[in-house]
Amino acid sequence: MSAGCWHVLALTSTGGVKAWGGNQSGELGDGTTTDRWTPVDVPSLTSGVAKVVATNYFSQALTAAGGAKAWGYGGFGNLGDGTYSTSCPAPVDVQGLTTGVIDLAGGYYSGHAITAAAAYKAWGFNQYGALGTGNTISVNTPTDMVGF
Repeated sequence: MSAGCWHVLALTSTGGVKAWGGNQSGELGDGTTTDRWTPVDVPSLTSGVAKVVATNYFSQALTAAGGAKAWGYGGFGNLGDGTYSTSCPAPVDVQGLTTGVIDLAGGYYSGHAITAAAAYKAWGFNQYGALGTGNTISVNTPTDMVGF
């Protein structure tokens, strides 16, 4: 289970994802921007998920196959799909991370992953250098951390 700014995500016993709460940017992943006061299924993630991450108006999932997915607000590139989308109401693949991810975390409009190859990748908001890329430029695809 993971609680974000205005929403909550939970894993089911079958590896599915349930979501509820605020949904202004599609962070519940149910294909809408309608707030939900009780848990609803994330239709494309009814099984095969190992971890969920709820953050500031966006969500992430780590699949059992080692893939990273994201949905919701992506205006800082934090969906990692190569866009700066302000509303993505259904999960999309994080570019280049469809396999090989062993852990996934979310920051302030940013995503972070560690791969089986011991690489640290980060994407999204970077005003204060939290992506670890050696600069303060926000990016919309996973980028290697310097010195990891």
